Amino acid sequence: MRIRIFVVVQVAVVAMFIPNVYSETKTENVILITYDGLRHQEVFGGIDRRLVNGRDDKVEDVNGLRERFMRETPEQ
Repeated sequence: MRIRIFVVVQVAVVAMFIPNVYSETKTENVILITYDGLRHQEVFGGIDRRLVNGRDDKVEDVNGLRERFMRETPEQ
């Protein structure tokens, strides 16, 4: 048990100094983890208008959903 605690403490101490070593580098890659069922198109481009057309009865408040999440451009 003491060995595990020692190893965890050592890893934590080393992890505190790692950001200082790499602080001058630029980020080249970003890893995006999303919820199951959330498409990357929705994250970067907004909700799909075909899915929120109000015909399927899957969305209770279609107008509220459109007002909250739909915009003309992704920048908005």
